[in-house]
Amino acid sequence: MGSVQTVALSGFNRDDETTLRTWFDQVNKELGEPFALIKDLNADVLIIDIDSIYGQMDWLRAQSTGRCIVAHTSGAGTDARYRLPRPLSVSGVEEVMRQLLRRVEPTCIAANGASQSSPLPATPTQTPPPERVESAEKSVAHAVVKEDTPPSTDSVTATQSLSEPKQDRTVAISDASQDAGTQPVLLVDYLQTGALDAAVAYPLQDGQRLILDPASQTYIAGPTLKSLLSTLTQAISSENLARVEKSQLERLRKDDPAEHSWMRLLWLAALHAGKGDVIGFGPEQTFKLVRWPQIEREFPRHFRIATAMMRQAGTVEMIATQSGSPANEVADLINAYLVTGHVEAEGADKQRLDDVRAALWGRLRVAA
Repeated sequence: MGSVQTVALSGFNRDDETTLRTWFDQVNKELGEPFALIKDLNADVLIIDIDSIYGQMDWLRAQSTGRCIVAHTSGAGTDARYRLPRPLSVSGVEEVMRQLLRRVEPTCIAANGASQSSPLPATPTQTPPPERVESAEKSVAHAVVKEDTPPSTDSVTATQSLSEPKQDRTVAISDASQDAGTQPVLLVDYLQTGALDAAVAYPLQDGQRLILDPASQTYIAGPTLKSLLSTLTQAISSENLARVEKSQLERLRKDDPAEHSWMRLLWLAALHAGKGDVIGFGPEQTFKLVRWPQIEREFPRHFRIATAMMRQAGTVEMIATQSGSPANEVADLINAYLVTGHVEAEGADKQRLDDVRAALWGRLRVAA
């Protein structure tokens, strides 16, 4: 790539595109015109409105190209290397353009980490984990949930057990509670607020490591997501976590800059917690997609399900019929989106949603 980077826009409505082009040209001149705005999706940089359906389609196609992607979205927790916040502002445009100028490589990591990651260095010498790591074993699993911000609030304690599954892929929440001290602690529990006070590394079966950084609430691992499920849902102790010093974390970021949001891991765990059942709601409950989510390319049917839920509210069976997807996959995706805040259960208040999220983590713990 030469000294001028080509940039293309995708998925924007006419008004937003006109505004963005005006501000882009203005900032580009102030920076010495290091960019050229073109109408070609083979440009070096793609700025995609991923909150639109058309933008989501281009997002999915672009993830396998390895080109640099800037996600225009209202979701602060989106898993993208570069983000242009919604609503548009000239300061936001300037910030992302300056970030693009600072990148060294001719391509940057796509939002799902499609570019090849460098292997992580050898596991460091085991050191005592931080004191707050042990607190996760005592308090057990707070599910961190926020709708439009990185996961940091609305913690709930998963100390409830579940009743037997009911029909139509729904499960009621039992009022019975268990002694928290007898419940296993899962790796996903360490994503709760305050469980870690420093970055840690957890060894994976393939010789790589999962790096968790509580300061930025991001993780570093390989590009695939499904492979992390068994790691997230297995019982561990604080002795399995090795502290990663700040200097080493900076080296890791340079070697493998594909950092991902913790919300992505919470989403994955919740996706499999119900095992084909929507937890805490009856078969008559209707669900509505309130904002467009990131669609993981490892789950291609999720695009059809999300599209059906965006069009209108519906029960699990209605959404399955409209999307042409199995009802158990619809139920699993609803569980995951309830955790991330992309889906609302019509008529359900915050307390009930908190109970449902707690029950999801309880289901994971029962299976561990």
